[in-house]
Amino acid sequence: MKRLKLEFQIDDYKTLFDEAVMPMVITDKYGYFIGCSRAYFKLFDYSDKQVFDNFHPRDVSPEKQPDGRDSEEKAIEMIGLAIEQRRCSFEWMHKQQNGIEFLSHVTLDAINLRGNEIVRATIQDITEQKMLERLVKERTKELEIKTRKLELLAITDPLTNLYNRNRIDESLIQEVSRYKRYNSIFSVILIDIDHFKKINDNYGHPVGDQVLIEVSRLLKCHSREIDIVGRWGGEEFLIVLPESNLDDANTRAEYLRIHIESHYFQEVSSVTASIGVAAIKKGECNNKLIARADVALYKAKNTGRNLVCIAE
Repeated sequence: MKRLKLEFQIDDYKTLFDEAVMPMVITDKYGYFIGCSRAYFKLFDYSDKQVFDNFHPRDVSPEKQPDGRDSEEKAIEMIGLAIEQRRCSFEWMHKQQNGIEFLSHVTLDAINLRGNEIVRATIQDITEQKMLERLVKERTKELEIKTRKLELLAITDPLTNLYNRNRIDESLIQEVSRYKRYNSIFSVILIDIDHFKKINDNYGHPVGDQVLIEVSRLLKCHSREIDIVGRWGGEEFLIVLPESNLDDANTRAEYLRIHIESHYFQEVSSVTASIGVAAIKKGECNNKLIARADVALYKAKNTGRNLVCIAE
């Protein structure tokens, strides 16, 4: 098959330029328009005569660009950059004849035509693209927030807003692992509200729930940032104390006991707590540690309650 050989004249090139799908405009090195494609006229809703009448990028742009730069000054700068580098691309805020502004992606190509530098600007309206990007960004942020909330709910006790048992179990496993690897001592404090069943029986479960909430606040308020404070179950609470030996934990437990005892609880006036304290031992797993703290707790209860007992 023979290829068809064509000799293009100026009018032929103008036809190809006019029929281009992408809006295009030709300017001189100062930015003044020399010619525009039909797609350009359609995009900006201008007639040929209006555009050819010494138009400049400032005439199809707001006074300022989104970055605060003056449109005319920035246009001249970008044209100069295109002539220097032969091509450059950037985002630009345009303004149609009706005053509506839209964001576009502009590519400038420098062309030497018979010794004269001219610039071809190809314009792509990216308003919808930016809207979609913004929408995706907003939705992604919403999903991230919801994910964080779900992750928090998965480790939080819904009544007290303390960590739940699952989270405490995880922290115990982590601390045991740290102890085995780095010999990093840690302790636990197991707390049980005294005569809590009587509170529920005499005042009702809503009052009992409020007692749990207030005790939780006291424990959280008077614990360190690194301590893991959680609801172990029912009226029992467990605090994991990293980097704390048995003496440190005992002192902290007594401090918490006094704060609970001295706190005024509405409806029931006063509440006390029995507490068991234990520190990790060599070769011990988290279950054995908690079991020893539990034995110490029941020793405190059997000895008269409102006491702190240390595990053997």
